[in-house]
Amino acid sequence: RQYQRRVRGRSTHVKKKWRCLVQKKEKKIIEYRQHRKRTIQLDQQDIKLFGVELEESLNREKSLGIPDQEIPIVLDMVIAHLQINKVEAEILLHRGDSQNAQRLRSKLEKGQLIISLEEDTSVLGDLLKLYLLELPGPIIPPHKFKSISEICHKKQNEKKKIEALKKFFDSLSPCRRASSQRIILFLSGVAASWWSAEEQLDDLCEEFAKYIIRPSNTLQMNQKDHATSVFAMKTLMRFAESVFGQAILDKDKLYYFKSSVFTPRENNN
Repeated sequence: RQYQRRVRGRSTHVKKKWRCLVQKKEKKIIEYRQHRKRTIQLDQQDIKLFGVELEESLNREKSLGIPDQEIPIVLDMVIAHLQINKVEAEILLHRGDSQNAQRLRSKLEKGQLIISLEEDTSVLGDLLKLYLLELPGPIIPPHKFKSISEICHKKQNEKKKIEALKKFFDSLSPCRRASSQRIILFLSGVAASWWSAEEQLDDLCEEFAKYIIRPSNTLQMNQKDHATSVFAMKTLMRFAESVFGQAILDKDKLYYFKSSVFTPRENNN
């Protein structure tokens, strides 16, 4: 009605201008209604963000209105916060109070997809390990264990090894490749930082290898497979930047999540 009243007797140019304004307002109204619908749906049930396959997690996030991600949102946020807080290797190796990690997990799964920049890094380190521990399988699929082990153990010059590793990761699904890249670059960056002791590289590989590379979905491995997994992890961390490129922290991501369609249940003000 406002459009008809405004353009009555006006030129075609003015009519076109007002038509565009009306269409923009209609689009905003539709977007707001969709936003409210997603928020109501979220309030009715918890989101299962832990203990599901990476690909399934991305599909769930998409259906709930979370913008497209290369890797699951929890993994993305936790690593980004650990990076910006310049976490030490000792924190990732330390086993803290699991209750605090469970508290933060519960908050995330109730739709409050915001992690405070002041959150304790030891809690975030525990949350990262909890997320990886509850995955149904390793980041690199078990049927690829033999392939990655052979590449890492094969005696060849660095250039050929890097090319072989690039080809291997290109054969993974986009989600698996992106998740491997994010975690391995993050861990290699922590190990290489001046505030981390040199011997902590081995400790990080021992701690995280089982989450990234193992021959089956179960965490238990025999001594031989465990040694193979740790050696492969060391090789990947050594050549991480050559294989994946340099890790770049997008600080805008940390604030982007605050404008998510999801709102806390406890307090919507």
